[in-house]
Amino acid sequence: MDERQAATINALARDKLDWERLVYLGVGHGVVPLLYRSLNTIRPAGLPSGVMDRLRIEAQGIAGRNVLLATELLALLDLLGANSVPAMPHKGPALACQVYGDLRLRSFIDLDIIIRRIDVPRVRNLLAENGYQPRLKMTAGKERAILRSECDEVFTGPNGLILEIHWAITPPYFSFQLNTDDLFERSIKLDLLGRKVLAPSPEDLLLILSVNGTKDMWNRLEFICRVGELLRRYPEIRWPIVFARARELGAERMLLLALFLAHHLLGADLPEDVLQRVQRTKILPVLANKVCQRLFERPTEVPGLFELTRFRLRSRERFRDRVNYCLKRALTPTHQDLEKLTLPTSLEFLYPLVRPFRLIRR
Repeated sequence: MDERQAATINALARDKLDWERLVYLGVGHGVVPLLYRSLNTIRPAGLPSGVMDRLRIEAQGIAGRNVLLATELLALLDLLGANSVPAMPHKGPALACQVYGDLRLRSFIDLDIIIRRIDVPRVRNLLAENGYQPRLKMTAGKERAILRSECDEVFTGPNGLILEIHWAITPPYFSFQLNTDDLFERSIKLDLLGRKVLAPSPEDLLLILSVNGTKDMWNRLEFICRVGELLRRYPEIRWPIVFARARELGAERMLLLALFLAHHLLGADLPEDVLQRVQRTKILPVLANKVCQRLFERPTEVPGLFELTRFRLRSRERFRDRVNYCLKRALTPTHQDLEKLTLPTSLEFLYPLVRPFRLIRR
């Protein structure tokens, strides 16, 4: 928070702000801890004490929950490590520490862990032995189908905690084949509650945040805050590597959109050559305008299937990725599809047909 930003906030606070809407949007966009920290630092005139109290209580609740979840995460990592399963925290507590430098400054309600696909059956057994049950009760055939068509599986712990085990960053239909073995090989060490845990390299994390934000149409302001803070905390990020990897994975336009949003909405600094690259990409203002309309004009409206699909397709630069998205999205069964139908082992090959029939019915 610099002097210019503080002066702008003070000027806004002197106007007739809808403070109730500010709190509402802060909660919806997942930025209450950041909002509270900034307002508590500046203490602008005109800020109602009741609003500050509500933000403080909400931020303290988030901080307490984060510590509990981080403690459980470390216990799960110990369990996997004791059984020789390489594991990397994904999103959640580790992301809070890596991009914000403070476990308290990001709101999350579940845990995510990345493992290798080959270790999925063993991890399922380990979790079951320790009180974690899959949300979707699956036959062996469904388990095999999920491995082919999805990137994660959801488990519920004995205390109601939600755990997602990931063997890929996105489902196959999204055509972002960032290999988990490469993620582990390039990983760095991160401090979490005094313990060292694995985390993606800054270059890999920037790509992951760009892709995940695009996949969800950047529907929360916190998605963009992550990118802005990552750029601020890692000024030595190796841009040639980032762009080479993005081109290889067909994710360059998604990366550029993330940088456009972080720069124009949050003032994130970009090297001059990177900024020029962003400015030369003509479609970015169009995509960013769609994002901003949803963020600020329609924050509670869930995008329809057509709108979301069109945004995702326009965010890809390679024709083959757009075609792959359409085909696999239409033919690959999801968790929800498999939940509706159980086939005998001899007919497992028919699972891919479940998806198109359900789409036709919709």
